[in-house]
Amino acid sequence: MKMKTLLTVALCLALLGLAACKDSGKPRVAVVDAEKVLTECQAGKKGMDILRAKSNELTDKLKKMQSDMGDDKAKDKLDVFQQALGQARMEINREQSRIMGILQSSFEKAVEDYRAKNGLDVILVKDQALAVSPEADATKAIVAAMDAMNIDVTPKAEPETKPEAAAPAEKDLGEQPKAAAPEAAAPQKAPEAKPEAPAKQ
Repeated sequence: MKMKTLLTVALCLALLGLAACKDSGKPRVAVVDAEKVLTECQAGKKGMDILRAKSNELTDKLKKMQSDMGDDKAKDKLDVFQQALGQARMEINREQSRIMGILQSSFEKAVEDYRAKNGLDVILVKDQALAVSPEADATKAIVAAMDAMNIDVTPKAEPETKPEAAAPAEKDLGEQPKAAAPEAAAPQKAPEAKPEAPAKQ
C-alpha cells in the first residue's frame, strides 16, 4: 500500500515537473509584419491620404503648365517646366520622409512597449522568419497599440513671418527747437551837429 502511494506521488511530481518545463519553454520571441502595420494603422492611412492629395495637387499644376505651353517648345519654357517637375518631386519626397519619420518612431515605441509588457526577448520582422505560429504574430496587437497613440501626421501650418517694425521716423525738422534769433544791434547815436561859426562881416 505504501509503495503504491509513493509511486502515485512520484508520478504526480513528474507530471508537475513536465508542466513546469513546458511553461518555461514558452516562446519568448514574436514577429511583426511591419509593412502591414504601417498600412493598416489609422496614422498610416491618414499619411497615404495626405500624400495622395499632395500628388494630385502637383500633377494638376504640371498639367496646367503643359496646357499653357501648347505647341510652344521654346527652350526657356521647357526649362521652366523641368524645374517645376523637379520641385514637385522634391516636395513629394520631403512630405513622404516627414510622415515616415513620425510613423517609424511611433512603430518602434509600440514594438518596444509590447515586448516589455509581454516579457519577450526578441521581436523580429515577419519576413525574416521561415515559419511562425499564429500565437507568435504580434502584428494586430501593434496596429491596435499605434491606433491608441493617436499619432498626428497632418502637416503643420508654417508660421507667418511678421514684417519687421519700421524704424522710428526722424523728427520733422520743423519740430526741432529753433535757434534763438540774434538780438538786434542797438541803434547807434547820430553824432551831434556842432554850431556853425558866425559869418564875418
